[in-house]
Amino acid sequence: MEKQEVVLDDGYSYELKFVISPEDYLEKGNQELKKIKRRLRIPGFRPGHVPIHVAKKLVGEQFLYDTVWQIVEEELKKSLDEKKNSLAGEPVIKEARIGEIKWEKGGPAEVVFLIGTKPKIELPDSISEPASFPDIEVSDQYVDEYLEEVSMREGEYVETDDPSEASHFDLRILLDKLEVPVWVARDEMTEDFIKKLVESKGEPVEATIGEDILIEKDKFWERAYDVAKDIEDRQLMKLIDDNRDLANVKVVLEEMQAFKPLKMDLEAIKEKVLIPKYAAKAKDEKEARELLKKQFKENMVHIAYRRAITELLDKLRREIEIPVPEEYLKALAERNLKKEKEQVTEEEISVEADRLKDRLITDLLINAILDKFNIKVSADDVIEALAKYLHDRLAVGEYEELDDEKKNEYKEIAKTFIERGLEREDLWVERVLLEKIVNTLLEKGWLQKKPVPIEEFVK
Repeated sequence: MEKQEVVLDDGYSYELKFVISPEDYLEKGNQELKKIKRRLRIPGFRPGHVPIHVAKKLVGEQFLYDTVWQIVEEELKKSLDEKKNSLAGEPVIKEARIGEIKWEKGGPAEVVFLIGTKPKIELPDSISEPASFPDIEVSDQYVDEYLEEVSMREGEYVETDDPSEASHFDLRILLDKLEVPVWVARDEMTEDFIKKLVESKGEPVEATIGEDILIEKDKFWERAYDVAKDIEDRQLMKLIDDNRDLANVKVVLEEMQAFKPLKMDLEAIKEKVLIPKYAAKAKDEKEARELLKKQFKENMVHIAYRRAITELLDKLRREIEIPVPEEYLKALAERNLKKEKEQVTEEEISVEADRLKDRLITDLLINAILDKFNIKVSADDVIEALAKYLHDRLAVGEYEELDDEKKNEYKEIAKTFIERGLEREDLWVERVLLEKIVNTLLEKGWLQKKPVPIEEFVK
């Protein structure tokens, strides 16, 4: 078998060509055929004694095609093993000529692969200006607005006899001896009509939809229909459909309700907002609010890591010339697109090739940073990080700081979470890696903390 390598113009793409002669594939084909011949069962021949020429007719040329690809895969693996740390991706078949393969008087087979290799990137000892790491600043106003949002979200509706504090009303619309339940907010009715309802003491009141009840007729009956649908009352659903044009109705007041926001005192903040790690430390509302600020920063820190790394990589792209295997990426892009559809345009290939190029450059730069600063992440690093995360957020009962015994206990829990798919190991590897990279680059001066108001950060 002959192997040829040709480096293309971009310097990092190369063609790897295998020429398999008839002697190569026939020799291997005969060896493989002898192995399976013992298992062939053909009438008129004893098991294991089928003549080789009969076996060849039985398996046909397809057996030789498979043999050729087996030879190619074995040789390709050997070739790629020598370059496995420098490959830009899996090889792409550029050309395959195997149509003349035969058991008798066959021609050679040729398979050409397009392969991309990674350039070696040398990072500078320093950069012209550090990239910024967002140091999130959480304002009192942001905390106030968040707690108000929680207060409203966790509030409840309670029955009231005082019309002035009622925010919602349970009404019953009388239709053909059936009652249609509808829930109406205070601002969806006139105050005069509300007064009439209350003074009626539960007796029917005449009302006009769109005037007394300030909801458009279509929307009103649609809301009523949704209620009937939820309780699966088909008779009521049909009745509503039959009366969708009706505007004048009789209404009975069933109940008045007042919405009571949850009072965000110390206990509510600890129960509804703070994770166990911080809830255990909060002694008063002021301290709880300060701890909530830390929790906000902690929740967003991995987004901050990504933004900092993205800015740094953009700077490095501008400062360092990074060659890539252009020909290979174009071929890979075309192959990827043709998995989805047969016909693709040059523009589509170009866009996909640019996407692959950007991803490759990102990987090259990240790996160069890891190599330069000797940053490594072990499996134990990942489990420890997840264990701490779970302990901080899931601890039950009396919260205690992580000692060696508790750390081992939560490490086992972390392993179980990963084994059961409750947490993705690859995402935690990324989280730990990002944290190590950012902390190292802050220490080396490649990143610099920059205060950013949380309102600006979350936009």
